[in-house]
Amino acid sequence: MREIEFRGKQLDGEWVYGSYVKNYNSEYIVMPSKEFLDCAGIIIKILSGTIGQYTGLQDSTKWKQLTANEQEEWCKTIYIDEKGREFHNHQNTWNGKKIFEGDRVMMFSNLYGQPNTIRIVTYEQASCSFHTKSTVQPHTYGYFSMNRCEVTGNIHDKENT
Repeated sequence: MREIEFRGKQLDGEWVYGSYVKNYNSEYIVMPSKEFLDCAGIIIKILSGTIGQYTGLQDSTKWKQLTANEQEEWCKTIYIDEKGREFHNHQNTWNGKKIFEGDRVMMFSNLYGQPNTIRIVTYEQASCSFHTKSTVQPHTYGYFSMNRCEVTGNIHDKENT
């Protein structure tokens, strides 16, 4: 079974990860919490338009390519399984950065006629699948290979625009 996860920006600009809920004109991320296993979890209102679904893929970023801060954050991450058991990530559990809808990815291939092109991950309703969209030719879509790309940012953060 594939992992279903969403991310969105809180009102203070920080990213949160969990389940997605829309209520009228407001959007929320529900984060799982060990303290609240009997209910939905922690509900956080997010900025409209920043929601992105996890593709189920990771990029080709290697552990040693991460900054010391990124490595530390990864190792601090605690996952809670369906029985409420906690476990920590470590270097050996690293499989690359998760790829979300709205991410900018550097493609390391000639699939689109140009090596090392930046593309944006999108969800295409018509085919019920994730694609990449060219930043140069906006109406050009294509598939991508997780072992041939790296997440370089996303469309929502100012430093990545």
